[in-house]
Amino acid sequence: MASSGSFNTSSYSGRYLTFNWSIASQDIGNNRTVINWSVVGAGGSTTSWYKAGSFKVVINGSTVYETGQNDRISLYNGTTVASGQATIGHNSDGTKSFSASVEAGIYTYARNVSGSGSWALTNIPRQANLTSAPDFNDEQNPTINYSNPAGNSANNLDACISLTGSKDDVGYRAISKTGSSYTFNLTEAERNVLRNACTTSNSRSVTFFVRTIIGGNTFYSTITKTLSIVNGNPTFSSSNISYKDNNSTTTAVTGNNQQLVQNLSKLLVTITSATAKKGASISKYEATINGVTKTITSAGNIDYGVINSSENLTLSVKVTDSRGNTTTATKTVTFLAWSLPSAVVSLKRKNNYENETYLTVNASYSSVNSKNSITITYAFKKSTDSSYGSATTISNNTKVTMSKDKNYAWNYQIIIKDKFGTTTYNVTLAKGQFILFVDTKKLSVGVNCFPSKSESLEVNGKSIFDMIYPVGSIYMSMNSTDPKNLFGGTWQRLSGGFLYGCVNSSGTGNGTGTSTGAASGNTGSTTLTIDQIPNHSHLLKMRNAGKWNWSSGSATGDMMEGGYSWNANNTTYNWLIENSYVGGSKGHTHTLNSHTHIVPYIAVFCWKRTA
Repeated sequence: MASSGSFNTSSYSGRYLTFNWSIASQDIGNNRTVINWSVVGAGGSTTSWYKAGSFKVVINGSTVYETGQNDRISLYNGTTVASGQATIGHNSDGTKSFSASVEAGIYTYARNVSGSGSWALTNIPRQANLTSAPDFNDEQNPTINYSNPAGNSANNLDACISLTGSKDDVGYRAISKTGSSYTFNLTEAERNVLRNACTTSNSRSVTFFVRTIIGGNTFYSTITKTLSIVNGNPTFSSSNISYKDNNSTTTAVTGNNQQLVQNLSKLLVTITSATAKKGASISKYEATINGVTKTITSAGNIDYGVINSSENLTLSVKVTDSRGNTTTATKTVTFLAWSLPSAVVSLKRKNNYENETYLTVNASYSSVNSKNSITITYAFKKSTDSSYGSATTISNNTKVTMSKDKNYAWNYQIIIKDKFGTTTYNVTLAKGQFILFVDTKKLSVGVNCFPSKSESLEVNGKSIFDMIYPVGSIYMSMNSTDPKNLFGGTWQRLSGGFLYGCVNSSGTGNGTGTSTGAASGNTGSTTLTIDQIPNHSHLLKMRNAGKWNWSSGSATGDMMEGGYSWNANNTTYNWLIENSYVGGSKGHTHTLNSHTHIVPYIAVFCWKRTA
């Protein structure tokens, strides 16, 4: 951009013209520039000049000076041909380029020199410009900075905040034409406009505008920044939360629906509406107790049902709004510990075997804030009976004495009932008998019985001997003492054979008591007879076409593989020569030795109990 300029025309015989211009003034309001211009001769001297004429000066497309052919002057260096001022209107944005041209006839009437030039004029200020703007929150008054080179020449200078860039949502307000900053002192209504434009988020973009109106033209300068919503958490507190025991049975006992009985009461939570802030809405309520979270989308009731807790619990409710902001409130829920009643039951006979019997029930139960109580009843029957008799009520931890025939076992049913539940114990009273009895007359000992035999140890009416060695048992020993002298009973001595398991459990096929097999004396050895020898063969060498000499026991001729087969029953043989048999009747002799056929053993004394 230029505030002055010049150019030279072409020359004739060293003579030419120079065009000069400079800004005389600029009218901001009317958006125009006035320039001074001149055309001056150059070349030659006062004593060496040429006549010149036919001058023409054009500025910005308009002829500002022109002469005819006959209007001639003496042209030399420094001769002022023409001068003046020209007004140039700028574009609407304050910019402007212009051009100028000069023509003349030097030494001739016709125009024979010319020149031109073009320049961009200094801009005329047309708008204010935003230089900075802040990110801000909905509770602040943001301050913008700007420059306004047009100053008071501007017809109007305004600022606004737009949400979309197409509308002044926070309306235009006049700002100083000569200032450099402006603070938006937002009204509550204007703040709500901004807040309501971001109900699903805590931030959004907004655009600051500065508007300049000058010379009937409007100009804008913008900067986009971020608006944040602060302190937007919903309003919600413990006063919005209430609860009660929704079980009429338990409240009838406790008399207070704010006290819940463990594992019996039904918790019902009621939530009243939270208040969303700054244009948001409530999206959900999340209630958590004892590790269980339940969600509702609007205020109302939440049924948790039965909760197993013996201690007070904290109920936590978190409220979330449409922007995702949350507020949490808590309330303590009172629980009273409760469990089914229990007892230590003692039921026994006097001296463990007499008819006189004692029953004591030491019961424990939950107090439930001193609202609970128990009743204890018992009923009994012989173990062989099918049903119990009528129930009898007894006091807690009080001994009850009764008589129960020691010849029978008795079943007892003890029922402990509090105001919420019942516990039943089933206990058996055994027959009346000693655990251990020593009979000094019989020199015997009885376990759970009186001994019936002399010099015996008996358990439940059976002697240990009869339990270990019942009739039919086998007794083995390295000692020859008859077991009747050790244990009593009648025993049969067994000898001359091994013990052998039955083929099957029914006793058939070598059943119990059967015997077989034989041994030769004590050696367990046997010599086979000739009839017991199996058929067999011998191999021998033979000469081809040879002859056998029975006297010498040798053969003549070429030897070859051969053999004979022996039939032990008829003492005959067959020669096998070259795959052919040759019959014969000469016998031969075998020596038959005895052999042992019994497994290794250890001899013992063995008896079978028969009575």
